[in-house]
Amino acid sequence: MSEKEKKDLRDKANDYQTYSVVLLALSALLYLGTIIPGALAAEQKPFVLIIVGLFLGVSLYFLNRSFTYVRVLKDEDDSMTL
Repeated sequence: MSEKEKKDLRDKANDYQTYSVVLLALSALLYLGTIIPGALAAEQKPFVLIIVGLFLGVSLYFLNRSFTYVRVLKDEDDSMTL
């Protein structure tokens, strides 16, 4: 694997990890909006909770993709040292 490919994989891993953190923070803020009294109407809470769950799921997906790229880089480095 060339250095450019390694750099691209490292950049992708960092990007996916950043996306994951941003979505996690956004879902936490939306969830706080559901537990603060008077912040949302009662009929809006189920929709917001569905969005929170969706954001958490996508955040976990991005985190998994980031770990996959890190694992590929680690395996490549291990194979180079042998």
